[in-house]
Amino acid sequence: MPKKNWIIIAPIVAAVAWLVFRRPSSVSIDEQLQSIAGQLLSAYGVPPGAQVPVGQPDSSWLIYEPGSDTNTLQSLQDGKGYWIDVSGVCTLTYPNGKQYACASGWNLIGWLESAGNQDAPGTLATQIASIVSDVDAIWSYRDGVWNANIPYMLIGAGYFVHMTAAATLSYGGFTYPLIAGWNLIGWRGIKG
Repeated sequence: MPKKNWIIIAPIVAAVAWLVFRRPSSVSIDEQLQSIAGQLLSAYGVPPGAQVPVGQPDSSWLIYEPGSDTNTLQSLQDGKGYWIDVSGVCTLTYPNGKQYACASGWNLIGWLESAGNQDAPGTLATQIASIVSDVDAIWSYRDGVWNANIPYMLIGAGYFVHMTAAATLSYGGFTYPLIAGWNLIGWRGIKG
């Protein structure tokens, strides 16, 4: 796994996804993750504005474990990425009806309250055109494998993006404010 200035965009199947937070959700995390409640072991997110480490979450992450009294992750935010750990194959259903198939184990997901209608919107070069001069690397994680060879970003997937400078990714009617360093985003596609 890369250790220096890379943009990592990590799709999920077996990983917890980290997302860029836009607006607080009024829905509890229990309600948001209801569709996978029987398989959910834990969910991790990055504190707003914090630098994210690439790879598995550590003690600096916000955490949610069903039934715990010490949870620090209270809700999932639209456009942010999260790592989720599940005990078996399951399907995450978003409030907008879109679904994401999760593999047993870690999944890197993107939280979707507002998602587009197109699942395969062009190439990665087209998707990141607004930030291409500031992007070092993009990584995804799916089915237990890290991948830097990403043809395009998928709706519902989480991605690690490494920036050389702060910038705003704009695509498909959505924006993703990014800080210099690693960012974990949830891809939403194109509004439509």
